[in-house]
This record gives sequence, C-alpha cells and structure tokens, in this order.
Amino acid sequence: FFSHCRTMPASMALGSLSRVLLAAAVALRSTAAGHGCSSGACDHSLLATRVTHQMGAPGEGQLESHRRHRKAVEPFGGAPHAGSSIEEMEAFVQEQVTGFLKSTGGVSTEAVPENTSAILNLTRRTIDGMLEDLPVQHKADQSIIDAMLDLMSGCVGAGTAKQTNASRTDHSKCRKEEVERSDERDVDCAKHKALRDAMLPPPQCSLGTSASGESDDEKDEYRICLHKMYNWTLTVHALQKAYEECDAAANRHTHHRQTCSSKQEVFEGAACDLASACSCYRSHSRAYLEQIPKLQLAEVSRKTELRAGKRAICFLGVLEVADELMNETYSKCLSMETSVAHLELVYG
Repeated sequence: FFSHCRTMPASMALGSLSRVLLAAAVALRSTAAGHGCSSGACDHSLLATRVTHQMGAPGEGQLESHRRHRKAVEPFGGAPHAGSSIEEMEAFVQEQVTGFLKSTGGVSTEAVPENTSAILNLTRRTIDGMLEDLPVQHKADQSIIDAMLDLMSGCVGAGTAKQTNASRTDHSKCRKEEVERSDERDVDCAKHKALRDAMLPPPQCSLGTSASGESDDEKDEYRICLHKMYNWTLTVHALQKAYEECDAAANRHTHHRQTCSSKQEVFEGAACDLASACSCYRSHSRAYLEQIPKLQLAEVSRKTELRAGKRAICFLGVLEVADELMNETYSKCLSMETSVAHLELVYG
C-alpha cells in the first residue's frame, strides 16, 4: 500500500508521534491538577483541546462555531458537545499513523516505545469517554423534544380534546353523507334533463271538433287528436315528476351542506374553545419550531463525531497489529462504515 513511499527508521516516526502526544498528556495533567481533578476525570474535556493546540490552526473556527451552538442548545437542557474535538483528534491520529506507514513502508523492526504506548492508551480512553457521552447527549436532546411535544399537547385539556374529537367525527360523517346527497341529486337531475331533451312539441291539432260531428271524418279527426294529446300529456307528467325529484334532491343536498358547514364551525370552535389554550399551543409550537434546527444540527454533529471517533480508534489499532497486517488494517479504517441509527432523534 505504501511501498512507493520513502522510509525512515521506525523509532524516528514513533518518536514524532510520541513527542506530540506526550506534550498533550503533559498539558492535560497540568491543567487537570490546576482544576483539582484527576486526569481520568478530565480526559474527556481537556485532551482533545490540547491535541488540537499541538496541531495548530485547523479547527479553531469549528470549535468557536460549536461553542456558539452549545450556548444555543444548553438553555433548553442539551448536554455540551465536543464534536469538533473528536474530529480533530481523528485527523491527528490518522496523520500520525499515515506518516508512520509512509516512513516505514508498513514494516517496523522496533516495538512501540513504552511512553508512546501509554499516551496512545490515554488517547484511546479519552475518545472512548467522548463516544460514551454521545448516547447521553442524544437522550438529553430527545428529552427536550418529548417535553416540548408534551407541553403542546397539554395546552388542550382532556375534556376539550374529547369534545374536539367528537365534533371532528360528527363533521366527518356529515361530509360523507353530503357526498351521497350530491350523487343522488346528480342522478335525479340527469334523468330530468334526459326527459326534457327528448320531449316532443305539442300535437299540431285541435280538439275544437265535436265528437258527435256530423260526419265520420270529423269524428275520426277528433279521436286521433285526442289520442295524440293524451300521449303527449303522459310525457309531460313524467317530465313534471322528474323535475320534482331533481328539485327535491337538490334541496336535500343544499340543506345537508348547510348542516355540515354548521358542524364544521362547531368542530373548529372546539379545537380552539379557549383563547388561552390556543395561545398556549401557538407559544409552545413556536418555541418548538425554533429549537428543531439546533437539535438537528446537534444530531448531525453526534453522528459525525461517532464516525470520526470510531475511525480514530481504528487508526490507533493499526500500530497494535502485526507488521504484515498494518497496511491492510489501515485500508479497512479508511473505508469502515459505522451505524448511527441509534443516534437518530424522533421529532414527533
């Protein structure tokens, strides 16, 4: 993997790593003593910062940005995050391990010095501690979300909620019946229209001729006209009946729609029966929506930290495997995938 790279004695490569990590450890112990805590208790919060100082400028802007993010979240109960520190530590460890492999070609003839091994173990413990804190931070942020959702749901009392649900059901049922009334109207009115379109004009004859006319022709003319008139009035009667059915169906639909509109007003009024309840809900909802982007940023940060921390631990393990497995292990670290599903927040 690194066979093309220039080599140098393994002791020189490990010596460089040792000096940087040793400086970090000394700074850690000095600061821990100054704050009255053991190195183990301060590993989480201090070592990453010391290593970052050894690395120089990269990460300062990220650290400041993260501090601002922490200040925004902490008043709502979020635990302090150290995302940029883990990422910087991962970059630092990878840089040192990469330099070692490039300088030795992955073939070391010397054991890792004892002081370097101790500092590597301290680095591992520090990262492990920071990774262990991620689920705690996740749980704290999830508690924020759950608490704010509870506040919103608590704005409407149980009685009001029951009334709202009842009026919602009543309104929904009414609207479904309104659709049925509309269908009935369409069927009846379509029947009336079909009869009206097929309606023939009145017969063009007169019943003025007496049935007891003097001639047979006059009697026949009267009889034929009367029959035509009778058949035409039958169609008029059917048209009249269809019209009445169409009109009645239309009136039923209009009345039912008015009833549903009234029930909708009752439903909407029940949802905000008390002005204080609505004001309460709007207030908590606004606070919740303002908090969501910060919580989402923290969620993404934790996932990034977990992936970076796991890679850093993997890179540290490269120096612990047999010489012939170093390059292979390093390659696996570069391509490793870490599940972050357990750090996903549920936003309700």
